[in-house]
Amino acid sequence: MKPATTIAFCCVLGLMASGQEKRNLTAKTPEILPVPVVIEKKIRETWQEFKSKKESDYANLLADDFTEIEIDGKGAHDKRASVDEVSAGTLNSYSLKDIKITPLCANVALATYAADTDGAMPDGKQVHETVVVSEVWVKRAGQWKSLRYHESELK
Repeated sequence: MKPATTIAFCCVLGLMASGQEKRNLTAKTPEILPVPVVIEKKIRETWQEFKSKKESDYANLLADDFTEIEIDGKGAHDKRASVDEVSAGTLNSYSLKDIKITPLCANVALATYAADTDGAMPDGKQVHETVVVSEVWVKRAGQWKSLRYHESELK
């Protein structure tokens, strides 16, 4: 090929590739949601998976080094203990309100909210609780996971 022909050929290929790239990026770019929207969705999903007794789906929303402090007065629970609670009792209903998400950096967010719950303990005792919750969420390997959960009872 002559140098002028080679340059023209490369320009045409470049333009074709550029146009193709734009079409592919436009067609395949997923919707990027703001961190607060993503975290609120994850919080609601966590509660629903717990209520539905889907242990593995619930566990997938928790970081491997997850810990929680509940109003049971038993101190910190690790991920295994939290997942075991899914099948132990029954969460009949819950409502979440006043959810506030504060991104702390690109991969960490703090969530606070209130939860009203009705359920039954493993011994069958019916319980109604209103708690305020603080959660720390972290993004690891591209996935948001709950790292810390702390609840305090409202009376």
